[in-house]
This record gives sequence, structure tokens and C-alpha cells, in this order.
Amino acid sequence: MHAISTSRILGAILALLVSALLLFANWNDDIVRHLANRHQPSVEANAPSFNASLTSTETLSFRRYEPLHPLPLVNKRSLDYETARCKGEKLYEKIKAGYQDKTTSSIDQSSIDNGWDRDDDDGGIDVRWDDFFKQEFGGRVPTKSESLWIDLRQTKPYKNAKGQQIDVNPAPMKSRTFPSIDTAHADNHQQLSEKAGGYYDVAYVPSFSTIVALNMQSPKSRLIELSHGQISEEEILRRLPPLNRFSDVIWAVWNTVSKTPHDLRYLAHDTVTNKDTIDIMRFIFNKSPAKGLIKWPGLTFGVDQDEGLALLGTPNGSGTAWLLIDRAKELGQRLPRVTIFSPFPETDGNFRMIWDMRPHGAT
Repeated sequence: MHAISTSRILGAILALLVSALLLFANWNDDIVRHLANRHQPSVEANAPSFNASLTSTETLSFRRYEPLHPLPLVNKRSLDYETARCKGEKLYEKIKAGYQDKTTSSIDQSSIDNGWDRDDDDGGIDVRWDDFFKQEFGGRVPTKSESLWIDLRQTKPYKNAKGQQIDVNPAPMKSRTFPSIDTAHADNHQQLSEKAGGYYDVAYVPSFSTIVALNMQSPKSRLIELSHGQISEEEILRRLPPLNRFSDVIWAVWNTVSKTPHDLRYLAHDTVTNKDTIDIMRFIFNKSPAKGLIKWPGLTFGVDQDEGLALLGTPNGSGTAWLLIDRAKELGQRLPRVTIFSPFPETDGNFRMIWDMRPHGAT
């Protein structure tokens, strides 16, 4: 009797072990399937898709899917003060290195013609800049005829850096539409179709050695926006026109409007909209004695101060840095300083930034 009970007990234990193994196998298989499905692209039915192969001409179209890995260009953290300061410090080191007769490729009208439409207008400068001009230029302010408001729109086919033809489905310049977006499938078609490709609206004032950036979005940023953020770094680089960075674009146009390009001194941002730049500006305003936004003459910092380095490390400040880095041969040795202010501190709006790219040793 005792022997029978023992065998039954052993049999029961063995059955439990077998059942447990089967359950574990099924559970593990479910996990594997779940992970596999999780890492498969989720493409909507009939959604637009990227052309994988190169053809003689290409149309910008986009696939919406869940990427296997976060895209650093899109899913990035907000810029904090210390990170901005470190970035600014590295950029300033490059500026100083640029003094060693660094040369870059020439940029001229032919660079603009490759993919860009240009519209010139004597639109004038916002009168809220008058205090700046009066202070720096002995009471003078630019007349309407002295201010060239030049719009560049990425609206026509171009050749990329490798000489491959890219077609952005050219659209009427004034309408800024983007017809390659399929209205039946784009989630935010109305919002995304406001502009065709990248755009730079900038006022050039050669007689005052000043450039004022008014409204802009780089081709790279535009590609990310139109693709809902689902585009790789490699694909971005392949689709960029050779002339695409802010610093290169303004230098290309400045060369066509100024008889003495090397005299460029001031680079201003009329209304800063970049969130990272605004965050750093607000942080600096709040830690000042005023504890908030300040009207003109605002706050001024050199790049020998942490605040100046942090502002140089912002997206808006880095445009100035790269201009001085890449154009060191033409502009010579420069020691930038920056002024930030707001025309409307009482409404907590309209952040403005001016870079004085004074020659080294100038007052």
C-alpha cells in the first residue's frame, strides 16, 4: 500500500512538471511573437511610401511607420542650459580654429539657382529695431529702399551633393503648396501644405552691415516635419540640396547684394520661435536682476561669459557660429557678442537676438 501511494505521488509530480514545461513553452512563444510584431513596421493601408530606389527624378512622399529605434533627429530632449553652454564652448573653439586660414567651397548665385526660387522685395525693417540702429549707427535707421527683404523657397528640382536629380514637385511660389502630399492619407494636409520645402525669409541691409532673419525653416527640418518624423539621417542627407544650412544661405545671398561682403557685422533674429533657443533665453532673463524679459537695450554677453556661450550653443546662435567658422577667410578674425531683448516684456512674447560679429580688437 505504501509503495502504491509513493508511485502515485511521483506520477502526479511528473505530470505537474510536464504541464509546467508546456505552459512555459507556450508563454515563451507568445513573448517571441509579441517582440517580433513590435519590431515590424506598421504601415497603414494605401499610405504613401518612400521610393527605395533612385530614379532620374524623385517625388517626396512619406511612409508612416513605427521605427525600430528612436530617431535622434526627432526624439531629442529639450536643450538645457549646461548642454547649450558646452555646445557653445565647442563652437567657439572652432571659431578660433577658423582663424587659421580655414577655407571652404565658394557659394554664389549658381548655388541659389540649384533648387531655390528667389523673390526680392523692399519690405523694410520692423520699426521696433530702430533703437538698435540708432544706437549703433549714430541715430540713423535704414530707409525702405536700403532694406532688401529676400525670400528663398525650395520649390524646384535640384541636384543633391552626389549630382542625383531630386524633384520636389515644384509649386507656385506664392502659394507655398506641396502637391506631393496625398490629401486622402496625410493626417495634417492643411498644415503641411502651407510651404514647399525649406524657406528663408531674410532682410539684408548692406549699408548698415546688417542681416535680419525674419522667418525660416531649413530643408532638413522641413523633411522631418513632412514625414511626420519618420525619416532616417541617411535619407535626409540624400535629399538635401547642397545649399541648405542657414549660414550658407545667408552668405550666398549677402554676396549678391553687398559690394563689400567682408564688412558684415550684425546678424539679428527678428522673432525667435525655436523652443530650445527660447528656453535658454528665458533662463538667462530669469536669472538676471530683472527676473524676467527686458526691453532694449536688453542683456549683452561676450563669448568669454557662460551666458554668451550658452546662447552661441542654441540653434539660432549656432548659425552665427558656423558663419564665422566657414567664412573665416572672408570675414577675418571675429569676436562675437550677443544681445537679447523683448519689445513686449509685459506680454511675455517676441524674443529677439542680435549677434555683433565685431572684428577682433574692435570696440
